[in-house]
Amino acid sequence: MKKTDCIRIGLIGLGGMSNAHRMMIDELDSLSIHAVCDVNRALLNQIGEAEGVSIDKRYDDMAALVADPEVDAVISAVPNFLHAKAIELCIQYGKPIMAEKPFTLNVKE
Repeated sequence: MKKTDCIRIGLIGLGGMSNAHRMMIDELDSLSIHAVCDVNRALLNQIGEAEGVSIDKRYDDMAALVADPEVDAVISAVPNFLHAKAIELCIQYGKPIMAEKPFTLNVKE
Protein backbone atom coordinates (compact mmCIF):
# COMPACT_ATOMS: atom_id res chain seq x y z
CA MET A 1 0.00 0.00 0.00
CA LYS A 2 1.39 3.39 -1.01
CA LYS A 3 1.38 6.00 1.77
CA THR A 4 1.21 9.73 1.11
CA ASP A 5 2.27 12.80 3.11
CA CYS A 6 5.05 11.01 4.94
CA ILE A 7 8.83 10.81 5.19
CA ARG A 8 10.16 9.03 2.11
CA ILE A 9 12.77 6.46 3.15
CA GLY A 10 15.56 5.07 1.02
CA LEU A 11 16.50 1.60 2.25
CA ILE A 12 20.06 0.50 1.46
CA GLY A 13 20.83 -3.20 1.83
CA LEU A 14 17.99 -5.68 1.43
CA GLY A 15 19.38 -8.70 3.29
CA GLY A 16 18.18 -10.16 6.59
CA MET A 17 18.16 -7.03 8.79
CA SER A 18 16.22 -5.03 6.23
CA ASN A 19 13.20 -7.26 6.80
CA ALA A 20 12.87 -5.98 10.38
CA HIS A 21 13.19 -2.39 9.19
CA ARG A 22 10.60 -2.97 6.46
CA MET A 23 8.10 -4.40 8.95
CA MET A 24 8.56 -1.45 11.32
CA ILE A 25 8.20 1.07 8.49
CA ASP A 26 5.02 -0.65 7.34
CA GLU A 27 3.55 -0.12 10.83
CA LEU A 28 4.22 3.63 10.86
CA ASP A 29 1.93 6.02 9.02
CA SER A 30 4.62 8.72 8.97
CA LEU A 31 7.17 6.68 6.94
CA SER A 32 7.13 5.02 3.53
CA ILE A 33 9.74 3.11 1.56
CA HIS A 34 10.31 5.28 -1.48
CA ALA A 35 13.55 3.77 -2.85
CA VAL A 36 15.58 0.61 -2.33
CA CYS A 37 19.18 -0.35 -3.05
CA ASP A 38 21.05 -3.63 -3.25
CA VAL A 39 23.73 -5.17 -5.47
CA ASN A 40 21.65 -8.35 -5.84
CA ARG A 41 19.39 -7.43 -8.77
CA ALA A 42 16.94 -10.31 -8.19
CA LEU A 43 16.49 -9.38 -4.52
CA LEU A 44 16.25 -5.69 -5.45
CA ASN A 45 13.36 -6.39 -7.81
CA GLN A 46 11.67 -8.85 -5.43
CA ILE A 47 11.65 -6.36 -2.54
CA GLY A 48 10.87 -3.47 -4.87
CA GLU A 49 7.76 -5.29 -6.10
CA ALA A 50 6.71 -6.29 -2.57
CA GLU A 51 7.03 -2.69 -1.33
CA GLY A 52 5.49 -1.06 -4.40
CA VAL A 53 8.70 0.79 -5.28
CA SER A 54 8.79 1.97 -8.88
CA ILE A 55 11.52 0.54 -11.12
CA ASP A 56 13.28 3.92 -11.39
CA LYS A 57 13.66 3.99 -7.58
CA ARG A 58 15.42 0.59 -7.42
CA TYR A 59 19.14 1.28 -7.24
CA ASP A 60 22.21 -0.93 -7.35
CA ASP A 61 24.44 2.00 -6.33
CA MET A 62 23.98 3.53 -2.88
CA ALA A 63 25.34 6.91 -4.00
CA ALA A 64 22.53 7.19 -6.55
CA LEU A 65 19.88 6.44 -3.93
CA VAL A 66 21.32 8.95 -1.45
CA ALA A 67 21.55 11.60 -4.19
CA ASP A 68 17.89 11.12 -5.15
CA PRO A 69 16.14 14.39 -4.18
CA GLU A 70 12.90 12.50 -3.51
CA VAL A 71 14.51 10.47 -0.71
CA ASP A 72 14.05 12.33 2.58
CA ALA A 73 16.04 9.99 4.86
CA VAL A 74 18.06 6.80 4.63
CA ILE A 75 18.09 3.54 6.56
CA SER A 76 21.29 1.60 6.02
CA ALA A 77 21.31 -2.17 6.59
CA VAL A 78 24.56 -2.93 4.79
CA PRO A 79 27.48 -5.11 5.92
CA ASN A 80 29.84 -3.54 8.48
CA PHE A 81 32.55 -2.68 5.94
CA LEU A 82 30.06 -0.41 4.09
CA HIS A 83 28.70 1.51 7.09
CA ALA A 84 31.21 4.36 6.86
CA LYS A 85 30.57 4.83 3.12
CA ALA A 86 26.79 5.04 3.61
CA ILE A 87 27.20 7.55 6.44
CA GLU A 88 29.72 9.61 4.43
CA LEU A 89 27.32 9.81 1.47
CA CYS A 90 24.45 10.92 3.70
CA ILE A 91 26.62 13.65 5.23
CA GLN A 92 27.66 14.75 1.74
CA TYR A 93 24.04 14.99 0.55
CA GLY A 94 22.61 16.30 3.83
CA LYS A 95 20.37 13.28 4.42
CA PRO A 96 19.42 11.97 7.86
CA ILE A 97 20.56 8.36 8.28
CA MET A 98 19.75 5.51 10.61
CA ALA A 99 22.80 3.27 10.51
CA GLU A 100 23.64 0.12 12.38
CA LYS A 101 26.80 -0.17 14.43
CA PRO A 102 29.71 -0.10 14.11
CA PHE A 103 29.74 3.21 12.24
CA THR A 104 33.34 2.60 11.16
CA LEU A 105 35.80 -0.27 11.30
CA ASN A 106 38.76 1.85 12.37
CA VAL A 107 39.80 5.35 13.46
CA LYS A 108 40.84 6.40 9.94
CA GLU A 109 37.32 5.90 8.57
